[in-house]
Amino acid sequence: MAFSNDIFHFYEYDFEEPKNYNSLKLVKYKAYRIAPEEIHLSEIIILLKNLNNNSTISKAPFPQADNFNRIIDLF
Repeated sequence: MAFSNDIFHFYEYDFEEPKNYNSLKLVKYKAYRIAPEEIHLSEIIILLKNLNNNSTISKAPFPQADNFNRIIDLF
């Protein structure tokens, strides 16, 4: 199980060969959102207006987010 962006991700795996760890295969995957929180455009606009271009944020390394759920998780 994993929890990210208010979503619970459940994975079911099976070992095709019980004594071989590398024989792991995904059997089933489900994702559930129990209490979603919406991000409204007005909230994003407020954040952008309050952003200081001289802040240390621009100097900090930015994490890789190759999945939209990870991008939302950053907010």
